[in-house]
Amino acid sequence: MLRLPLLIATAVLFLLTACAPGAEVRARPTVDVAPLAFEAVPGRTRLERFDPPGAGERLQLELAVLARNPNPFGVRLDRFDYRVSLAGSQVAEGTLEPGAWLDAEGSVPLSFPVDASLPPRRPLLTAVARAFTGEPLPYRLEGRVRFSAAGFAFETRDAVLVEDGLLPRETAAPPSVRFERDDSRVFEVRPGVPVVQIVATVRNPGEIGYFLNGKDVVLSLGGRPLGRLDVGPVPLPAGGERRLDLLFYPDPSLLDEPGRRAVAAALSGVPTGFSVRGELAMDVLGVESFAVPGGLALDGFVDAD
Repeated sequence: MLRLPLLIATAVLFLLTACAPGAEVRARPTVDVAPLAFEAVPGRTRLERFDPPGAGERLQLELAVLARNPNPFGVRLDRFDYRVSLAGSQVAEGTLEPGAWLDAEGSVPLSFPVDASLPPRRPLLTAVARAFTGEPLPYRLEGRVRFSAAGFAFETRDAVLVEDGLLPRETAAPPSVRFERDDSRVFEVRPGVPVVQIVATVRNPGEIGYFLNGKDVVLSLGGRPLGRLDVGPVPLPAGGERRLDLLFYPDPSLLDEPGRRAVAAALSGVPTGFSVRGELAMDVLGVESFAVPGGLALDGFVDAD
């Protein structure tokens, strides 16, 4: 609690003589002044813009805060000297002079703008990128507050005002992958050298673009593993889609008998069951890669044209 510091000082100075000689007027504090309280406004604080490395490395946002006056009298909110930290790193500081009036036990919404140039600090950039996959970015608003009431001015100590997490207005959405039966086939580039071509359409349903990468993607044909490869990077713009060609080159000399029979059947035009399994990751904003839930999983039938 803040006990009217200026009023106490005034009480000392007001040991003055009143109208009649010998009379004294004493000014005494009759109430305690509680500091204003602040809280984040859920869903209102959002990342507005983030330019990743190579594109400016700037970040813009506004912190939406509700100021509450717990006192039984009105106060005027005069000034903030504030600092903003993201994921433990200070990114901005400034002054806000709202000049807002808060009734007794009243509240008022405030907005703290942040336009920061981000230095190449990997932990901070990673935390920002993670926010685009749905992991809240922790932030802290701290500083000093000045307010006034009944002709007196007050200033709080430097302190944390609000701590919370924020997200972008849009987050990166995992891709959808659709097997394209008509474009997939098994063929030979030359006698004795088979190729299994599995084609899929990959679509990004969200508003954040990214690169798609696949690792240790394994093809099984007729239940037998035939080949392994890595995929990408495949650029997937926001709301866009790309054709994904997976070319597997089975080595007949390394196949067991069931594997050779499966390849031979597909080459002869018999629809043969296959499965493709592997890790899939989104490279968001060129900063960090995040696993796609479920990875790459395709199933169907393939044969020669």
